[in-house]
Amino acid sequence: MMAAMVVKSHPQTPSTRLVSLRRMALAVLSAALFILIAPRVAWAQSAQEAFKQGLAKFDAGDCDAALPLFETAYEDTQSPNARLYVARCLVKLGRDVEAYEAMAETLRLAREKAETEEKYAKTRDAAAAELAQLEPKIAKVVVAFDTDYDDAVLLVEGQEVPAARQGVPIAVTPGDIQITARAPGKKEHTATVEISGGETKAVAIVLEDAVVGEEEPDEGPGLGTLRIVGIAVASAGVASMVVFAVTGSMAKSKFDEVDEACGGQTCPDDSHNDSIDSGKTMQTVANATLGVGLALMAGGAALIIFGRPDDESTDQAGIELSPIVAPTLGGGMVGLTGRF
Repeated sequence: MMAAMVVKSHPQTPSTRLVSLRRMALAVLSAALFILIAPRVAWAQSAQEAFKQGLAKFDAGDCDAALPLFETAYEDTQSPNARLYVARCLVKLGRDVEAYEAMAETLRLAREKAETEEKYAKTRDAAAAELAQLEPKIAKVVVAFDTDYDDAVLLVEGQEVPAARQGVPIAVTPGDIQITARAPGKKEHTATVEISGGETKAVAIVLEDAVVGEEEPDEGPGLGTLRIVGIAVASAGVASMVVFAVTGSMAKSKFDEVDEACGGQTCPDDSHNDSIDSGKTMQTVANATLGVGLALMAGGAALIIFGRPDDESTDQAGIELSPIVAPTLGGGMVGLTGRF
């Protein structure tokens, strides 16, 4: 006769039930973390791989293939390093205006990150130096309406300019720049502005009523075209002074770094040449932007002071008054051209 095996189950005590629940919760948490982290790890690896492939293409001189790889890496990581190489590719491809915008964005990103992460200081310094090298290759135009028009549309080279960018410098390719402005109840205005590399021109747009003979309510004199242009030019000068402050601060930082490392004396070897060269570059950029900034602010102030209100100035619509600003060895040059 075979004996039957009886298995007895032991009732769980409160402590054993608690241990089981903890183990179950830990297993669920681990699974959830894996589900959340695994895609992010794969995404980071993918962005890193795109950047590495982009570097290989860039070093081989194939910027057509490298550019989309760097753009992918930047979109995924928002890294200033990836943005820097986007700008460098655009330079090599001859797309100077896009390169200027990308390099300016690189400088902004790297400057912010370098405040807490020292590794981005070199990216910041490189972007500032390369941005200065792009300045003579592009032109800038400052376009503003003489007054607020409801639902106004402003186009520069066929591209709509958002309200936030009206009245501030816009990078353009040197040459003849087409500007179009329209608003409900107003005649469309088109102007062509000739501008050279390294110049900044300001244009005030005055729109004429579409219905001839219909009088608008008298709202009093406006600022006047010259004053509108003056405000725009002075704003550009303030922007140049900001660049001067940033690059001047970076140059001083490099000087202090070398001075401390060499004990306040001439360095005995070449170990600090990179820092010295970087400091000299920052100093050159700072001096150039100081001269241009002062020239812009002085020219803008003169236009604001000597400009007349709208009721004392010409009634001709579509007036173009273009202060010319160009860097020189001594600082900057300011002039004023007009087309009526």
